[in-house]
Amino acid sequence: MKKLILSLLVVNVFIFSNTINAQKTSDKTKSATTKTIHTDKEEIKLVEHNGVTYYIFNSTWHTKMKNRYVLRNAPKGAKIDFKPEGGEFITMGGKKYYKCKGIFYKQQKDSIFEVVRI
Repeated sequence: MKKLILSLLVVNVFIFSNTINAQKTSDKTKSATTKTIHTDKEEIKLVEHNGVTYYIFNSTWHTKMKNRYVLRNAPKGAKIDFKPEGGEFITMGGKKYYKCKGIFYKQQKDSIFEVVRI
């Protein structure tokens, strides 16, 4: 009986130590994949829509929380006065759109682009 209890204790210690090592490994992997975006303040465009300030840089939409920029979906109906970089004009259903990073914009007059689909 003592041998059985000792064996179970050794197995539990082994399992416990492997669980701790697995958690440490996943934490390292998780932090290594976190991306930091570096940009100049001149590259950031501010857009107000429905009382929320959005920051656009690298053609992606963000809001600011404390001292960090948080990636957000572009709000439908928001209008910007510049063409986001890196996109292309496409035609769907007979209508012309500008698609950039998964966001569809409809070009209005005077180089105004409105978010129509995400």
